[in-house]
Amino acid sequence: MAMVVFIGTTVLNRYSKDSSECTTSAASVAEGAIKAVQVVQAFDAFESLTDQHKSHLEKAMEFGILKAVAGAILLGSVFFIA
Repeated sequence: MAMVVFIGTTVLNRYSKDSSECTTSAASVAEGAIKAVQVVQAFDAFESLTDQHKSHLEKAMEFGILKAVAGAILLGSVFFIA
């Protein structure tokens, strides 16, 4: 049981960390665009920045889904073993 909990929490921590990094990247893209809104408009970079922001958020969502699945498997495994 300890092995299941150790492996499960390790996987959960990894997915949580990856999701957090992607969310931070998306926030930095948005923050940079907001700070330099005149430059973004001057160079018509709105679409590319929007695509970058969206791709970071989609990766964060994928890691969040994997984290939820791993948590469900961990909980189910613990109840099965106990």
